Amino acid sequence: MGRLSIAVEQPIGGCRWSRPGHRLTCISDERDQPENLWVCLRRAGKRRGVSEYECAVCAYWETESTAGVREPASRLGKGH
Repeated sequence: MGRLSIAVEQPIGGCRWSRPGHRLTCISDERDQPENLWVCLRRAGKRRGVSEYECAVCAYWETESTAGVREPASRLGKGH
């Protein structure tokens, strides 16, 4: 029996949980910036810096169009 793999592109700017991070234009050194280029708000709205790769492989990535759709309570585990 054959196996089928489907690659799905998950752009960081297309996820309902991602937002641009707070950046200061007068600071050129990346290490001195207050936040990463992108932040994730999935965990109780707390801002966590993420890379494009992290977002691309994230199991919780959702499009903006699914923002109003909720999973049944029985499928939700702790941490959601």
